[in-house]
Amino acid sequence: MTSPAGFVGRLDAQRVAWLVVIAALVAFLPSIADGFVFDDAQLIVRNPFAHHFHFVGRCFTTDLWDIPERPVAAGSSKFYRPLVCASYIANFQLGGGTAWTFHLVNVLLHAAASALAARIALRWTGSPVAALVAALVFAVHPSRTENVEWISGRTDVLMALFLFAAHELAVSAARRGSAARAALSGTAFVAALLSKEFAVAWPLLLGVECVLARERPGDSPREYRWLWFALGGSLVASAVYLGLRAEFFPIRPPEVDRMVLPLGLHVAYVFLSLGYYAERIALPWPQTFHFRPVAIIGGSPVLFTPSIIFGVVVAVVVAVWTIRAKRRDPTLAALLAMTVVLFLPIINVSYTGFPGTTADRFLYLPLFPLAVAVCRQTRDALTRYAEQSRLAPLVVGAGTLLPTAIDWVRSLDYASNETVWRHELEVNPNNPMALGGLAEVLSSDEDPRPAVALLDRASSPNAAQFGLLASPTRVYIALLELEARRVPDGDEATLVALLGTVASVSEGRMPRAALRLPDLDLAPPVSDPNFVVLAENANAHLLVLGAVLASRLGNDGLARAMTKRLGDDAPIDGAARYNLALALARGADYDGAQRELAIGLSLDPGAEFKAAADELGNRLARLQALAAGPGSAPTTAGVLVRARIFFDLGAYLRAARLLRPLYLADPTNVDVSHAYTEALSWARLDDDVAAVIAGSVGASAAQGAIDERKKALSPHTASLPKAPANPRYWTIAP
Repeated sequence: MTSPAGFVGRLDAQRVAWLVVIAALVAFLPSIADGFVFDDAQLIVRNPFAHHFHFVGRCFTTDLWDIPERPVAAGSSKFYRPLVCASYIANFQLGGGTAWTFHLVNVLLHAAASALAARIALRWTGSPVAALVAALVFAVHPSRTENVEWISGRTDVLMALFLFAAHELAVSAARRGSAARAALSGTAFVAALLSKEFAVAWPLLLGVECVLARERPGDSPREYRWLWFALGGSLVASAVYLGLRAEFFPIRPPEVDRMVLPLGLHVAYVFLSLGYYAERIALPWPQTFHFRPVAIIGGSPVLFTPSIIFGVVVAVVVAVWTIRAKRRDPTLAALLAMTVVLFLPIINVSYTGFPGTTADRFLYLPLFPLAVAVCRQTRDALTRYAEQSRLAPLVVGAGTLLPTAIDWVRSLDYASNETVWRHELEVNPNNPMALGGLAEVLSSDEDPRPAVALLDRASSPNAAQFGLLASPTRVYIALLELEARRVPDGDEATLVALLGTVASVSEGRMPRAALRLPDLDLAPPVSDPNFVVLAENANAHLLVLGAVLASRLGNDGLARAMTKRLGDDAPIDGAARYNLALALARGADYDGAQRELAIGLSLDPGAEFKAAADELGNRLARLQALAAGPGSAPTTAGVLVRARIFFDLGAYLRAARLLRPLYLADPTNVDVSHAYTEALSWARLDDDVAAVIAGSVGASAAQGAIDERKKALSPHTASLPKAPANPRYWTIAP
């Protein structure tokens, strides 16, 4: 068995770095089986600007969230991360857009950052054992799951990698007097700034290095001067960068200056955040995006008092520790001061752009100096134990295994959007963001009722209390889209009401009253101060929904007008273009429909969408030929053809309206009667179906024929509620 002294003796810089890299890979490589989740869909999957190299230049002229699905509002935060944006493009191009390649890049970037962290920790602790422990904490702590296992969390990893590279190059340049390495260091620092603004923390790392150099015997005055020169240069560069950001890409939106919390509440909120982060570091369970969100009850936030007290205790302990370290170990004091400064932005002393209290991903860099400080404080004890105990390697391995196991478990949550949101609801069943996210996932199912139920919960008082996570307008718009699928063609009154509401919201106007739908009354989000901005952001999707509703009702002029308002560059995906094609085809605009399909294929070249688009394109060509041929004749056969065209395009009420005069003129015509009752059935005008069938076969035999008609319906149509009788729908032209 390896002797303790031998284990410690072999821990040189290279071995420490390799052990940390291996630990990082073991902890996070299982995440390559995960998918695109949460923001990944908007930033990468459905973002055409993330798919081609010719958009790389655009990354440097706008912010990361300037994407089709989320237009930049005048007052929004602007996260300028051009290298992150460019990395997505390179990843998509070289990896074919597959999720596992994005996850693999995240893991490799984190492993490289961990190796550099190990080198820095070795110099700052002066002990291979202490450096190994500190670097392992950086590499495998479960707070890293958001940064590594979530593709969109790459920001902090890329920033830290370039920041650590800049720092190591600067130290090497100081020791060697190398101008070339100094230039490379400056380049790496610029890359770090272009990854995330938190890289302005580099002067703090250089400050620790300067204090350490002053304490180290044998360091040349030249090295010390070079480090101070690097520190001064980094301060100037950081100041220039922050000035440019404030002018062109401010992370702090103007409206925040008007959002001033009472001083007492603000202080309590800061200590609450500090207490939460201390809990997440010491006991990172459960893994969640939203740890104990603040509830707002009766208009006032309810803060968790034990965590506030814990935050105060932590602050006092760190302050006393720093004061004592200043006299005994200036380098330790510098590390603690650096830790304090890095924590200030994330504990909500000032605006961070994050709509919550804490987020594990914000710990990526601040945890590093804290871990190094603890290990420097305990380095003698750690070294003695490693030298004296044969179990030291096993203890280190076991200590690494527990957080690694948590990392593995968390990777199961990132398998898909559904698993992410279901886990969030296990942690907090009333999380409105999770309820809305899971509803979005389930909305693609044939039966939208589970998604509607989730959105109904998201707008309930139990969910609305978490105001920082709630978005009543988003829930309202999502319910409009889902309920439109729940209304049968025959319920003309509800379709008209839906269309009016959609048109109102698409123009940024708050609806005046609740919308009465078959299974709920949808109240307008009057309490949401962000209604106008969110409605503007959802404008394109609302116009698509409006065009589809108008085409179902026979208002082809409105459908065409809404489609024209969208234009070719609207921020919608291929599925939305598919729906627009259907809407235009119902109005006999076959050329416009084919054009929408072509645009959709350019947005979504995937095999599944291509097959659906090709099938609809062929169907449209066939229907266009029928409309120009047999369907153009003013005969019964011609009307039957036109009705069949409406039917094939999902406009069942319009088909029934077209056939009704023929049926009333000759109820004995079998072809007309069959087509008419089929259209009525699919429009869920069950009472009209019963009346027609009873008139032809008698009341006693009618039920069997009605049941046969229902069997022919699709599962989705069969699940829709029966449309109420309303003679008005026969007075409108098809």
